[in-house]
Amino acid sequence: AQVYQDTAPHNSTDLAQAASALVLGPTGNVQGSYKFYNLDTGCQIVANQFTVLPMPREVIDLVHSIADAQQMPANIIFTDAEGDIVDDDGTGFAPHTDPVEDHSGVDPVDPADGLYMGMHNPPPAHAPAANVSPPDFPVHPAIAGIDALPDNNYFLPLVDDDNDGEGEEGRVGGADNMVGDEEVGNVNPHAGNDLVGNAAVGPPAEIDAVAPVVALQPPQHNYNIHPRQGRNYSHCYGDDEQVDEANFFQTARIPGVLYGANSVHVPEAFNTDLIAHHIMIIIATKVAAGETHIFLKQGLKEFGVKGEQAVYKELDVLHLQNVFTRQDPGCLTSNEKGKALESLMFLENKQTGAVKGRLVADGSKQRNYIEEGAAASPTVMTESVLITAAIVATEGRDVAVIDLPGAFLNAEMDEVVHMVLRGKLAELMVKVAPQIYRKYVTLGNKRELMLYMTLQKALYGCLRSALLFYLKLVADLEGQGFRLNPYDPCVANKLVTRAQMTLTFHLHDIKILHVDPLEVTQCIEWFKSIYGTDVRISRGTTHDYLGVMLSYSNKQVRISMADYVKKVINGFIEDIHGSASTPGAENLFQIRNEEARVKLNYEQAQCFHSTVAKLLFVTMRCRRDIQTAVASLATRVTEPDEDDWAKLRRVLKYLHGTAYLSLALDASNLTFMRWWVDASFAIHPDYKSHTGEVLLLGKGGVIGISRKQRLNTKSSTEAEVVGVDDASSQILWT
Repeated sequence: AQVYQDTAPHNSTDLAQAASALVLGPTGNVQGSYKFYNLDTGCQIVANQFTVLPMPREVIDLVHSIADAQQMPANIIFTDAEGDIVDDDGTGFAPHTDPVEDHSGVDPVDPADGLYMGMHNPPPAHAPAANVSPPDFPVHPAIAGIDALPDNNYFLPLVDDDNDGEGEEGRVGGADNMVGDEEVGNVNPHAGNDLVGNAAVGPPAEIDAVAPVVALQPPQHNYNIHPRQGRNYSHCYGDDEQVDEANFFQTARIPGVLYGANSVHVPEAFNTDLIAHHIMIIIATKVAAGETHIFLKQGLKEFGVKGEQAVYKELDVLHLQNVFTRQDPGCLTSNEKGKALESLMFLENKQTGAVKGRLVADGSKQRNYIEEGAAASPTVMTESVLITAAIVATEGRDVAVIDLPGAFLNAEMDEVVHMVLRGKLAELMVKVAPQIYRKYVTLGNKRELMLYMTLQKALYGCLRSALLFYLKLVADLEGQGFRLNPYDPCVANKLVTRAQMTLTFHLHDIKILHVDPLEVTQCIEWFKSIYGTDVRISRGTTHDYLGVMLSYSNKQVRISMADYVKKVINGFIEDIHGSASTPGAENLFQIRNEEARVKLNYEQAQCFHSTVAKLLFVTMRCRRDIQTAVASLATRVTEPDEDDWAKLRRVLKYLHGTAYLSLALDASNLTFMRWWVDASFAIHPDYKSHTGEVLLLGKGGVIGISRKQRLNTKSSTEAEVVGVDDASSQILWT
């Protein structure tokens, strides 16, 4: 099972923890809790929130490794009350012996037989004879032209790399998914900009060496103002400033929701897979477009030869791009084999009807030796996106949005990372280049094919892939004369023909801004020369950038998320009809006494939490009108009741009638920025006050914040002073 534990994050990049565990049995308490064996720590834990999972191979391997470490016998044994081993009929002591395979009826095979020519190791005595037919493999038109191997055998009877009858399979630790129950009521505009490729680090494992993390020098500026506290990129810039930022996205996460500039709700099916969190980001961004992803085994059953062709094509492209090179398994130690990353192949059914394969690495093993936070890549702040959009609209700059396909594969790995392909993947990889890969294939556990690789490029799924691409992109931009903004490491500026060119980038999604369209075109061509000609380009006055629609006209920009709002409403477990005049009623901050409250059931509570998280994503970008209502609901996600449910339904009804609304921004007065800060005194049930903040550069609130104060105050004046203090970091930042 995947057990959700109550734990407070230590900094802004931590995720509330979910542990992989085995069920031991119920505790018998009134909460209905169960006892679990934590596979990561080896300790017994008690929890009442968990997701039942099928028993994956990674967990089985982990249990075997624990048993090996404790020198447990290979077979099940039975003991009496005194702990003495008894035989099957319970009559007496039966010493345990390992089973011995009988190979007396199998003729030995000469290792020099041509059938095994070119193999890494000769086969064991019980290998199939030379006249055994190879496994059936349907050859489709896309791969029919490949030269045949000797004896027309593409996939030969293969041998174990260490002749012990089973392969070297390392365990995969449990995924650190998201759950939380902290009572926080912030609507913070940069809270959704999570770090990509960062995950909670599990228990440290013994390793041979750890590759150093490449670090950039901190940017220099002449302002006596520190960048506002927010995300910590000390591993990139050497900044000693620590982050201590409390907001909803950092303290109240739920399983099945990904948070970031491209946040979407991941289908529940993806929660059952113990894979690295940032692999799911790749999948989640496509789910929003209505495209489905399934794993290899199921995909081959569903798509047949069409799916097989997609897998072959993906492997062929990666081979031609030198993403990995074959690895001689005989040169790997047992520890290195145990640390080898598992490979995952997803098949995607595109809206056009085509099937596309996507190979990623399961980077969860890297959590054992990569320091916490050292794998995080910066992403552009929401405020930067909105401020630059307002300035660009007022100045009339030309705008282009580009997407660099396969961006991570342009970055070189700076450490030795091994990956293993198993079963059908290994089979198809040999099909791509049999003369290169065939002799390095071995047999693993259950006699499945195994092919070890050494990664040369930053393959999707490795914990540091996003960071490696970011470092390459920054190096390329600085080589062209761009300078990073000292307050946002994902904004770069350069003077081109006496006018400023600005780039904002969220990984491979880049927005280019300049007053001269020709200069924008030349910049795009430069990106093509570095990252390939398949760059997807959006030009004109309307752009879909990081989940929001930007429409430029009449020296202003309109920001809308109508499609996303409709998806939130349609994804609610109850039908929403009609409309409401306001997002919140007079009882928005009123809570019943504990005796009178009727708490929601588990399904409703999860839906409440998920929906509030999605609405927070909307409020941070364009719907300032629902900020106060959503901030209030965000304080109720731990124990929502029927009153909270009714308040959430009212917000959704209001959105149902106003989904078309957009936020209009301009920057008509950059020399005079106006901040408005106010507070409502003792409005929360615990008598804490509530702060509202907004920044105007002209028309519209570029930055808007609505949050519950952390301190109790004795008067409305004191509450306003606390509110101004809370807003001071943002005010100084601008």
